[in-house]
Amino acid sequence: MRSNTNFFRLLLWIVLLGAGFLAGVAWKSNDTRVDQPAAASEESNATLVREQQETPSADPAAARTDLTAEERATINLFEKASRSVAFITTTNVRMDFFTRNVTEIPRGTGSGFVWDQKGHIVTN
Repeated sequence: MRSNTNFFRLLLWIVLLGAGFLAGVAWKSNDTRVDQPAAASEESNATLVREQQETPSADPAAARTDLTAEERATINLFEKASRSVAFITTTNVRMDFFTRNVTEIPRGTGSGFVWDQKGHIVTN
């Protein structure tokens, strides 16, 4: 008699845990999903760099006249070089086994500069 009670108690726990698991999976699958684009090719990266180079910048603020010659030289140098500076972010993509949701995980950041007209970037 005692072994039958233990068997039914174990069976009840298995059914409850299974129902809870299935309810959790069904609840998670109703969340909105954001599809992640596939990794871009070098050609599309070069196009992106060219587009960023050609994008006009915001309207500059009114020029100050009380700047020293050294400050004006620094500003001119920055204006000439700023279009070639690149900010680089790398990420890994992880897919959840049960829900199939895709999550981007930041791996690193850095900087570099555009080397040529094809959009090749040299990083540090």
